[in-house]
Amino acid sequence: MAVRRSVLVALALYQSYMGLAETSGNPTHYGDPKTGCEADEQAVRVQGLAGDFCSPKCSSAGSCPSDVPQGDTAAPMCALRTTTGDKYCALKCQADSDCGTGACQKIMGMSRQFVCKASQETSAAPSA
Repeated sequence: MAVRRSVLVALALYQSYMGLAETSGNPTHYGDPKTGCEADEQAVRVQGLAGDFCSPKCSSAGSCPSDVPQGDTAAPMCALRTTTGDKYCALKCQADSDCGTGACQKIMGMSRQFVCKASQETSAAPSA
């Protein structure tokens, strides 16, 4: 029986990232916070990851919304957990090509955990 384990990371949640987090310019989940997140998402930045992305909370069953940005082939998974125990979704990837216009980055301290960040440019959001 395979056990799915969440990555325990420090997430910085930005409810008003650049004043745009509550308005949605993104047609799907997991978009770039610079253009706004969906109503059920938070702008997040994973400690040690250069960049950020919009992330919904995982459902109580551990599932995540399946609508991803155009060009993304990465799989939405309940892969992140805050230090307070809240669980968030991320697009788990293996290569930049999985992330459309974004980038696949390794989570520091995790040997096989990679997630898509929204864009290939470095984010100005502070880390936790």
